Amino acid sequence: MSIYRNSSTYFTGGGAGSTTYTKVGYDPAYAGTEKGRIIFVAHRSAAAVAGAIRSITYGGVPMRLASGHPIGNFNTSVGIFYIINPPTGAQNIVFTTVGAVNWSMQVGVVSYYSDTDFSFRIGQIKTGISSGTTTGLATTFNTVNDSSWSIAMSSINLNQTINLGTYVTGNGNPSNFEVVDSNGEIPDATSTGIDVSYSSTSGICYQEVATFLPIRRGIFDFFNNI
Repeated sequence: MSIYRNSSTYFTGGGAGSTTYTKVGYDPAYAGTEKGRIIFVAHRSAAAVAGAIRSITYGGVPMRLASGHPIGNFNTSVGIFYIINPPTGAQNIVFTTVGAVNWSMQVGVVSYYSDTDFSFRIGQIKTGISSGTTTGLATTFNTVNDSSWSIAMSSINLNQTINLGTYVTGNGNPSNFEVVDSNGEIPDATSTGIDVSYSSTSGICYQEVATFLPIRRGIFDFFNNI
């Protein structure tokens, strides 16, 4: 059961006095032989607490939160959302905030698939944070599931440069937001993670890392998707 990276995109958005923003017609354009699909949406939103992202829908279907937190005393929120076997074709991605304020965000979208009959399961989750005079942050763990894959996002609440380490760059804005992945399957008990350095001597660097892996369909389908 192999995972294949399909496509990725990056965009910015936001609202002025609105609680929602819509990315119209995103289409991952799968290869056509896939049996299972998963899409990740990683975001960094900057505003007061009312601008924190509350939910994301893909084609009208709610996405699940893999990992996410507010940073900078709620001045920024970061997160990785996902959807398993999403609607096909071009779909709208709708972001909803806590309240109506002026807010902006940066978003990276990455999709994966396999040509075998399976679903997906989210595995390990890990968060890293550094602040003050620290200019480096490593977030690593040992995988417990063979053939898993990892996706991560890193964000800085100042306009500084992120220099990635362990992971291969997926998509993003090198000034203060990156969405990256492990660029391949990770064997059981292998150490993996994201190692970031940045040029700021103040502020906060935040990371969210999530592993995911294919699970064969069958009697345990219900448990595979929770």
